[in-house]
Amino acid sequence: DRCQSVSKPITSLLTMRLVDLNKISLDEATRSYVPSLPNHHTHEVGQLMRHRSGIRHYKGKYKGTNCEVPNNPAWKDSSNTQYSSATQAATLFQNDPLMLSPGSKYCYSTHAYTVLGAALEGAAKMSFPALVNRELTQRLNLPTLRPEYRNQSNPERANIYKLSNGKSVLSSRDNLSWKYPGGGLESSAMDLARLGMKVFDGSVISAQSLNTLWPGSTFSHNGAQNGAKSYWRLYFNDKTVIAVLSNQNRGNPKELTNTLGSIVKNN
Repeated sequence: DRCQSVSKPITSLLTMRLVDLNKISLDEATRSYVPSLPNHHTHEVGQLMRHRSGIRHYKGKYKGTNCEVPNNPAWKDSSNTQYSSATQAATLFQNDPLMLSPGSKYCYSTHAYTVLGAALEGAAKMSFPALVNRELTQRLNLPTLRPEYRNQSNPERANIYKLSNGKSVLSSRDNLSWKYPGGGLESSAMDLARLGMKVFDGSVISAQSLNTLWPGSTFSHNGAQNGAKSYWRLYFNDKTVIAVLSNQNRGNPKELTNTLGSIVKNN
């Protein structure tokens, strides 16, 4: 099933894996790894990961806030092009101005994660899909965790649905290659749960990197897109993971996660 924006914490884990391998530094300028970025991209790698880069989110989002993104008709938010790398996908928006000075404010951005993926590519000298395959799919034995290739058949992939006239009907898959790092990965719920368990046992990243990434007692992230909703929560003290993936963009995975969490923690 589609991970949607749960792809972001997975990409964050991949980033910290490269930190552990001394391949990338969170404090380094992004353009050190992605020299093809225009000069106005003065942010650092860690600012991308923490949504403090100043790179915009989708057009028209966050109206009336300090993170408001103008609805500029010249800007593009998605594409049907099959991009082979995050560096290539970043060309969709990289010429657009930053919304804020890097580091000044938290402003959630899927596009920032595409640039983060590009930085990982520059550091690892391979494409983001290849890096996911090497460091997550293969190394951690999570066979369903990978970028979604719309045109490749997958017998384990669920159909996606939308609501039409009060009924659930099949929805066509949109191309997600323009946002693989921030919203284009897919996984079974089981492999997503197994990833969380591997975070606990130190198989994914070091204890030091985990404390840098998620220092609290819990971590959670939600997601929503065409034909999908998701929620992923890790309880570090209880070593419990809850992964909820839906193949329709409705319902309330967070509420289900809260209910399941209460049951687990009270038993």
